[in-house]
This record gives sequence, structure tokens and C-alpha cells, in this order.
Amino acid sequence: MVKCVLSGSFRKHLPEITYYFNELKMNNYQILSPRDVDIRKDDNDFILLKGDIVDKPEYIEISHLIAIENSDVLFVINPKNYTGFSTIFEMGYAFGRGKPIGFSNNISDVLKYYPLAFSFEQDISLISSKFKKAVSTKNLFTENVKFLENVLKQEYDSPENRIKKLNKNWVNVQKDCFISGFNHAQVNDYQNILCVGGLTVDYSKSYKNELRDVLLIQDNNWKGKFTILGKKVLKNEDLMHALLRGYKQELNLKNISVNDFLCSFKQLDNSGYYVDNFSQYFNDFEVRINSKVNLKNCEWWNPIEALRSDEVEPNAKITIKKYIQKATITA
Repeated sequence: MVKCVLSGSFRKHLPEITYYFNELKMNNYQILSPRDVDIRKDDNDFILLKGDIVDKPEYIEISHLIAIENSDVLFVINPKNYTGFSTIFEMGYAFGRGKPIGFSNNISDVLKYYPLAFSFEQDISLISSKFKKAVSTKNLFTENVKFLENVLKQEYDSPENRIKKLNKNWVNVQKDCFISGFNHAQVNDYQNILCVGGLTVDYSKSYKNELRDVLLIQDNNWKGKFTILGKKVLKNEDLMHALLRGYKQELNLKNISVNDFLCSFKQLDNSGYYVDNFSQYFNDFEVRINSKVNLKNCEWWNPIEALRSDEVEPNAKITIKKYIQKATITA
């Protein structure tokens, strides 16, 4: 019996995922994840299914990666060729493990030269023959993905401790999963770009009962709106190196303190970037500086005011919102 995992957007494409879930079961495929397709809770940020044991998104993601590790094939349900951030991440992990990846529609651009990728063109009967034709490829593990594998295998440890261990190295793991999906694909004709961003926070003084100011940059790439510092991650470049390079090149700041990882997400559609049909995948951090510098084309904002302002582009608002949530919890 072939063991498989289904990946896709449960928010956008639940009917399609449900269809393939039932069809694969009827055709004697063992589905390791998800365990079912019935929604238990929808909190707008994350959909929880009845088969999810805990409510923590991090642990659900770990469980999904464990399932990919133990599977024979990953099936990506991608109506209209849509693949969201989480799906791209899971594709990268499956790619790094040398797993076959089947797509219900066209093969994702980032993997179209991957020899183990195939499309079953919405026809479940095509899966068997195409799956058997998939050829071996070398293991593309890196040290950080090996770290992830070791964490996943520590079944004796509690989910909470495993999450803590994973979070310590999550940025590098995430980077490697993306790098495996983007850099090893050996293509340069797609517009999917891995980016890193820094929300610059003022630590030059104490703030009593209020959020610290954040530095925003007025950027012509966003049609003159304000955004956070962002930089494209170059081929084989570390996320941290790209972030530090950005602060040095764009703001001439060297003495910064990279604090917590805030969020990862795909660029919002029609959010004002000057290039159309261009997908950026943001990985944003809180960056602390000890002097409230005044820089060209930059302004200090109260985070709440930034969220309310039409002068701030919407992707930056996602990161600012995450910062506010974190600051409120830790206050």
C-alpha cells in the first residue's frame, strides 16, 4: 500500500482536498496526513481539523513533516496552480528528502525540472503509472535539515520540548527547506523570490505602558508607501547574512540586534508592488537598535498608528501586527 501525504490550502481549496482525500482512500492509498478533512476550528490564522491532536500550529506542522518523512509520495492539491506558503515549505522538505511530488494540476515552477515531480492532471487513475516512472534523485539534505530530522525522531520527548528545540533552529530549517525548493531546482525563469525583512524597533529608551516605535521606509517599489526593510536572499545565502547585508546597504546600520523571528508569509495579491505576477516569500524578524537614528526616506511610527494608516503597505502591516501580538504577550 502506497503511503502518501496531502498538501494544499485548506482555506482556499477544502472541497478539492476532500475529493482527493476520499478518492485516494478508495484506491487503497494510506493517507498519513491529514488524518481527516473535517474542520474542528477556524481561527482565521490557522484551520484545525478533527484529527489534529493539539491546537498548536507548530506541532501540527511538525506532525505533517513527520508524515512526509514516512511517506512514499507527497500529493500537492493545487487548483489553478495555486501553492501557498505552507505548501511551498512542505514541497521544499519533500524535495530535500528525495520524495516524489505529484500535483493535481501543473507542476509548480520551482520544481518543474525536479525528476521526481509529476502531474496527474486531475485524473486519479494516472497517479499509479506516473508515480512508478519517478526516478531516484540524490539526497539533498543539509546539516540544518538533519537537525530537523533528529528533532522529529525524538518521540520520547514531549511535543512542547520538541517545539522549543525546533524553534531554536527554525529559521535555518525553514531557510533550507526553501533553498531546496528554490535553488536546487536549477531554473531562473520563474518569479518566486525568497526574501528576508527586519522590523526595526527603537530600544534607545524606556517606553512606559506603550509599544516601542518602529522604523518604516518610504519605498518607490511600493508606490511611495512605507514598508519595513527587506532584501532578496541571494543564491546559497543565509537568511541572517542577507538581513545584515540589507541593514548595511540600505540604512548603513551595522550595530543591530536581531531578536525574534516574527512571521513568514507569501506576498499578498495586488498589494501594490511595482512588478505584476511576482511572488515574494517574506521571512521577517524583529531587529533592535539602541539609537533612534534619523535616516533619509525613513520615519518612526507608533505600531498601532502604522496599522491604521493607508500610507503603510499591507504586507508590512502583517509583520507589524505580529510584533504587536508578541509585545503584548511578553509585556
